[in-house]
Amino acid sequence: MSAFSGKDGTVLIGSGAVNEVTKFTIEDKCNVGKWGSNLSAGWKKALAGVCEKTGTVEFKIPESGSADMDVGDEVTLTLKPDGSAQQSGLAVIESVSMDVDVDTGDPVGGSFAWHANGAWS
Repeated sequence: MSAFSGKDGTVLIGSGAVNEVTKFTIEDKCNVGKWGSNLSAGWKKALAGVCEKTGTVEFKIPESGSADMDVGDEVTLTLKPDGSAQQSGLAVIESVSMDVDVDTGDPVGGSFAWHANGAWS
């Protein structure tokens, strides 16, 4: 399979798009219990435990706008890396930040970090 471009990536909170998205990440992690025993021949064994999904979204804030989410909000988040593939589910907003660069005058940006609340599809 060849690589594909993320240039068409979109993020939705509920049914509304987060505008001016510049980047987003999705990370799947699983707690892994590890142990050595008299039956492991000097090597550790491993067993998958509880898993989680986390990530971030970076965006530019419109001149008359603001971030439409707040810390602690539970939202339905849909992440589309391209025009068709998507991951979606409930998420809790962990943090929201704004980036203002007075030195360069770059566009005002924002980001939020999220944690999935349960399994996603």
